[in-house]
Amino acid sequence: MATSPVVAGPFRYILSPNPDHYDLIFGSRILDTEGNIAGVWVNIVDLASIESIFESHYALLAAKGMEDTHLVLIDKDGKLLIDFAPLQQGSSEYHRSFDRIDAVNLKSQGMEAARLAVSGLSGNVVEGATNQELVVGFARSKGAHDFTGLGWSSLINMPKSAAFRQSERIKTSAISFALVLVSLTMAGGGLVCWRLSRSFISLSDTMDQLALGNSQVELPNIRRSDEIGNMARSLGNLQQVLIERDRLREQNEQQLFWLEIQKRATDSSSIGIWVSDISKAEHPIVYTNRAFETLSGYASGEIIGCSTELLNGPGTEPEALSEIDNAIAAGNPVSVTLTHYKKGAQPFTNKLRLDPVYSSEGALTHYIAFHEDVTEALAKAQQDRQALETEIEQRTKEARSAANRLQAVWETAPDGMVIFSPEGQIMDVNRAFERLFGLKRDELFGSIITALFTLRSSQGIESIAI
Repeated sequence: MATSPVVAGPFRYILSPNPDHYDLIFGSRILDTEGNIAGVWVNIVDLASIESIFESHYALLAAKGMEDTHLVLIDKDGKLLIDFAPLQQGSSEYHRSFDRIDAVNLKSQGMEAARLAVSGLSGNVVEGATNQELVVGFARSKGAHDFTGLGWSSLINMPKSAAFRQSERIKTSAISFALVLVSLTMAGGGLVCWRLSRSFISLSDTMDQLALGNSQVELPNIRRSDEIGNMARSLGNLQQVLIERDRLREQNEQQLFWLEIQKRATDSSSIGIWVSDISKAEHPIVYTNRAFETLSGYASGEIIGCSTELLNGPGTEPEALSEIDNAIAAGNPVSVTLTHYKKGAQPFTNKLRLDPVYSSEGALTHYIAFHEDVTEALAKAQQDRQALETEIEQRTKEARSAANRLQAVWETAPDGMVIFSPEGQIMDVNRAFERLFGLKRDELFGSIITALFTLRSSQGIESIAI
């Protein structure tokens, strides 16, 4: 069995005098079944295997529009091991430059991200640059499987404007973490590296879908207890947040739709409407519909923020204003008809109704006022009343004239005439009837006509014309 490996390097000139070689040495003791040393396993790995991983991850970033990314790997002391900046180097293929590699110490040069990474921290900082600020994500390796790691740290730099785009902020952290894990996989071999890369590609693609608004994207099935598992769970949490955001957005859009319908309805109403904020001094107007603008002559910009006393004037009835104040103080609805004034001091008769609006907690917050100009309607009603009174007077005169004529005919008729009730009781007679019976009208009122006829028959009157 082999013990945990020991790694040294990278070094130049190990395999050959070729100055471009930059190699790591892996060594591990091989023990027999009794725990005694049976041999030593030694492997030399060109750092190009790690550099190729950086190239593949840069290709993924470039495909997603982040060509200005700068990938860096430093050792436990801050010395530069990989410096991959394609835009600066003019090529997407990595070429070692020993003018910097193995010669530059980023920690010693004062790079804050390098200092924090070497101290064992992970995160991101904003670093100053010659022409712009950079966001630098950093993370220190912690080993993989039974390999304790080399204490190396990976850094990813990009312009601040690119790093803080909504979808790319999440991806920046993920890629920074990916580079850390890349540096940890040297002891685990190509299979572990492939699996980790696949996990990060899957996570990156999922984050792209979430950033595009696809909250229903299927999450990668990653069940791990390490940082990758934490990222997968964080994506699950993010997805739930986005689903809830979509639900709230749909709900808000529905509410806005109905508010727009209500606004259109109030704007199309022929009744002038305003809403006043009763919680503030002078009860300022916060909303008005088009009908009120037409009624009052004021534009919306002249009305919003004004006191509800805007329409009051010298002829406004104090008793009506007192009734309104009392109703508002009690939080009650009120209806009054009073004199108000349009823009330009033109008076009109306003049929006004005020209705209170309460919050869900029961607090009085607003009043809705409904205004109707009834000046012409009242004037027409007055004209109609005068015309009716004139007509009634005229018809009364005509009726009296007709009654007088009828009375004259009644009194001068040569025939005796009598008016009696269904019970036969005499109610009125004319003069010819008085002469016929020899009795005055007052004597005949209330008599029973059949009794009167019986009396006359007994006196020898054979027939009576009635």
